[in-house]
Amino acid sequence: MQRLFIVLGIMLTTSSMAAEEIELDPTIASNLRDLVAYRVLDGRVILDTGHFSGRVELRGKRPSSPERFSLEVTPREALIRYTQSTWEQEVSLEMRRERGHAWEVQLERRPRGASSVPRVHFVQRPNEPLELKVEGERTVRANNLWSLWGREPELCRAHLAPLLELLRPGWDLDEQARDIERMVVLFEHEDTPKVRRQWRQWVAELGTDSAFGRNRAFHKLQAAAPANVRYLQSLDGEQLDAEQKQRIAAILERFVAPDEDTPASAAIALERGESRRSVRPRD
Repeated sequence: MQRLFIVLGIMLTTSSMAAEEIELDPTIASNLRDLVAYRVLDGRVILDTGHFSGRVELRGKRPSSPERFSLEVTPREALIRYTQSTWEQEVSLEMRRERGHAWEVQLERRPRGASSVPRVHFVQRPNEPLELKVEGERTVRANNLWSLWGREPELCRAHLAPLLELLRPGWDLDEQARDIERMVVLFEHEDTPKVRRQWRQWVAELGTDSAFGRNRAFHKLQAAAPANVRYLQSLDGEQLDAEQKQRIAAILERFVAPDEDTPASAAIALERGESRRSVRPRD
């Protein structure tokens, strides 16, 4: 089995360590899971660096696909750069976020030598539409990643998905886009005025004095999920008591997350034509 040798240099804000050579297997991306996490939030690619502060550099030594990775996090800015080369292509990524601003992303694939793979350029800038350009085919723009995928699923599946999966192995965004589409259809067919009247009654019963009645209503709402997630998320928290809020939050937590898009949260945002504001009833 081929092994990957990297040079690891870390400088912390309060101290520094000399670079050392570490043997890792098999790719840089698979060894960064405890340091960084690529996610999609509000339809935008983001990078979660946790509590890391300082600089890290990785250099792959596999002859077949050399890689380079650098991450620098300061109080003012976070910057990541990544490159990977093979005989047929070179992939480069730059992600940058200034304090108080959203992530900017430049992801590109360039053919090498006589390779027939098309050049691909994906751009994400704060407060601007996302853009995917595939040389020799077309350029597509959309306000968020899921809208982009919905407009051009074949283009995203063939050219964008493989590049993003290099950063996070096993990141099946195409399947997630399909799940979002299915969730939109579910909301359209199951979240009707008649059904909402029943959900509203069960929500009211969550606040009754009867423990049996509260538990029964809770189980009914649980069984109706995820079709009722859009409705439950839209409830005004000021009109709910503590018991109702707790029970509803327990249902929503199965289908939405505060730090990453899920099929339910993304479907709700797409229908509203905006980024989601909350994953729980409004306070």
